[in-house]
Amino acid sequence: MEIKGYPNYLIFRNGSVLSKGCHANGKPPKFLKPMKNKNTAYMYVNLRDNPKRQMTKVHRLVAIHYIPNPENKPCVDHKNRIRDDNRIENLRWVTHKENMSNLGIMKTNTSGMKWITKKGKGWVFTRTNCKSKYSNNLSKIICYSFFYLLKHPIDK
Repeated sequence: MEIKGYPNYLIFRNGSVLSKGCHANGKPPKFLKPMKNKNTAYMYVNLRDNPKRQMTKVHRLVAIHYIPNPENKPCVDHKNRIRDDNRIENLRWVTHKENMSNLGIMKTNTSGMKWITKKGKGWVFTRTNCKSKYSNNLSKIICYSFFYLLKHPIDK
């Protein structure tokens, strides 16, 4: 499918981006090599349409062109949490809250439990839009997180 605003490029359901080439100067069509952002691990491509030039996330291109968004949700989520897996089957439109609920355990997490991390000599339970709870006792934090999540389910 032709990329909106960039008529010289095609986006495919698997996340591949094809430059149509240019007959005037003899450039053949070619697939763009996506670049991985070191900080976010998202894949980007550089789109050009003189004088426009834009670095664009591949997963957003796939979602915009292939996935209906009747509720006008702002974020695109990778269902399997693999940020360079940009197949249409792995993407969905979500709210920011829904996107945050699909986060896995962060690499820096030392507890092995979602939302519980080591802080100083103790442990802290942190959720988006809620006050953090701190304790020196990991068992207390686990109990607190359990009861908090019972009262405030993720999928509301």
